[in-house]
Amino acid sequence: MPLVLLFAVFTFYSCYTDSLDESLDDTMIDNTDDDDTVNDQLDAIVIPSDIDWNNIPASYSDSIWEISYDFDLEGLAHKIPENVVLKFTGGSLNNYTSISGVNTKIDTGSIKSFDGTGIFVGTWGLEEVYPEWYGAVGDGAYYDADTFNSAVRFLNTMGGGDLILTTGKDYAIDKEILLYSHINILGHNANMSVATTTYDVSPNRFFPVLQRFTLIKDQ
Repeated sequence: MPLVLLFAVFTFYSCYTDSLDESLDDTMIDNTDDDDTVNDQLDAIVIPSDIDWNNIPASYSDSIWEISYDFDLEGLAHKIPENVVLKFTGGSLNNYTSISGVNTKIDTGSIKSFDGTGIFVGTWGLEEVYPEWYGAVGDGAYYDADTFNSAVRFLNTMGGGDLILTTGKDYAIDKEILLYSHINILGHNANMSVATTTYDVSPNRFFPVLQRFTLIKDQ
């Protein structure tokens, strides 16, 4: 089946304006080079496999949580103590209704850390999210739309930010990605393959902001 390559290079829409900056003041904290210094001052806690997520010790605040196990949060809502860095070292958080942060940060790179079953609320010190946090594969075959939508919901909770794609990956999309004017997709030369056999859509419905991005559309 022939492929028609549609090269899309977009600039920021006018809707991404100073009004966004005002809306972010109460919901986001800038990630700067000072993060490493702050992290060095926090105690590291290895989260045990048998931790009671409903009764987290008060001493667990102001610390780095090293998460190396896969946790089932039993379909409940959970609140992270204030000023915690969630550092994922092979583990993940799954089966949650909501996770509430209080100036919470995430250190996970681009590995799977959540299953996307619930939502994030509260305040999170992030400006960017990766679809890989929710299990995106980017191999051109596995459908990644659900992971994109989970990542977008997280960004929307924070008041906006960037959805970061990984250079060299090909994300297969089979359904609509619901974006907001204050959320950008930064392509970094990644590909997105739109499966028109299951969902026919024009590029503009998917991407309000793209940089260095190639869209591959089946014909």
